[in-house]
Amino acid sequence: MTTTTTTTMMVMTLVKLQHVAVLSVCLNQGEATRRREQELVKLRKDIELLTVQHESSEASLRKRHQEAINELNDQLEQLSKHRNKCAQRLFTSLHAIYPAVQNTRPAFPTVLPFRVPASAGVRAGMSPLPGGR
Repeated sequence: MTTTTTTTMMVMTLVKLQHVAVLSVCLNQGEATRRREQELVKLRKDIELLTVQHESSEASLRKRHQEAINELNDQLEQLSKHRNKCAQRLFTSLHAIYPAVQNTRPAFPTVLPFRVPASAGVRAGMSPLPGGR
């Protein structure tokens, strides 16, 4: 073989090696791209699953919250009714007792002159009860 033929063969071998290297790089890049795409698909599925779980959890919490609000409103309504009944009973009782108190007033005429409003007695540093007790 001649040097030209040998040189030509060496050049051709180098070109082939470069093509193999380029193909290898392309294959490696393609493989890396494929792996990245698979990872992205996996991450998208995970995000979708987490989103569904979050929405389910949120709906459950909203339902529990609304149930608690409804229960508290029911309790408030019951307490208001009970308070109104108690106030009505108290008013009825006081209304029934008031005439009896009015009838006993003439029997105790001395109690009225000593009566001082509580706020006035406290401001003056006095006891609101007669005799300073």
